[in-house]
Amino acid sequence: MDTNLRVREAMRAAVRRRGLTHAQLASRLGIKQPSVTQLLNGTYGKIPQSLLEALDALGLEITVVESATADDADTAQAKAEAMSLLSTNPWGKKPAGLATPVEVKGPAIEDLLQEHRGPDL
Repeated sequence: MDTNLRVREAMRAAVRRRGLTHAQLASRLGIKQPSVTQLLNGTYGKIPQSLLEALDALGLEITVVESATADDADTAQAKAEAMSLLSTNPWGKKPAGLATPVEVKGPAIEDLLQEHRGPDL
């Protein structure tokens, strides 16, 4: 399998592992979805042949490996989305009508959880 095909297959596999759509990847890259499809299918943006020939002449090849920061980028994006949802209130949005404290009747929470507290030191 030539280098172009190996690189594109590795990219397609990474897209599948992350559960991304072509539209989501396009958004991350700042390009349109059809360009992502063309890139992954090999109809657009081939690695320059001169580079491949130079690598071959030197006995080198391109190896695609998972980036150590790949999961960090996904985690950072998920965290940013979660924080934007919570930006109006640290605990999210409260249901209407619960803005004022509600009296709760019954034993204190400490009494209910006594068996789970462990030994008193």
